[in-house]
Amino acid sequence: MSDDLACMIYADINENELAEKLRRLLSQKNYNASFFLDDNEILVIKNLSFDSIQRQQFPDGFLYFQQIIEIFPDETKTVSLENQIALVSRILQYLWSEGVPAVAACDYENKLPNNGGYKNTVIPWVNSERTKAHKYQD
Repeated sequence: MSDDLACMIYADINENELAEKLRRLLSQKNYNASFFLDDNEILVIKNLSFDSIQRQQFPDGFLYFQQIIEIFPDETKTVSLENQIALVSRILQYLWSEGVPAVAACDYENKLPNNGGYKNTVIPWVNSERTKAHKYQD
């Protein structure tokens, strides 16, 4: 059940900046790149497929963004789809509002704001004039 609720968010930002943004958003005090919420574990990991050229290609360049945020529900608890959608949506919208290119990959991405960011021209993108010109508004 929780495998279906897991999600990966590809984000184009360096690891320390991303961890700091997540710390603020999630009101966490730890100083590493893993966060434990009541019913989820959130990890920030370097994307081993990072490519500075391919990440600029729209729409599939997100696969080459610098970081991946892995969100795993606690398997010992009952976690609802609605709660996962709310958590992932909150993270995405915060990153977008900060001008961070981010795209979600999960079984429920079509239920997320802007379909998780995939093929969406409204969200921030790498080296994009629209990212430089304005920030995402939810």
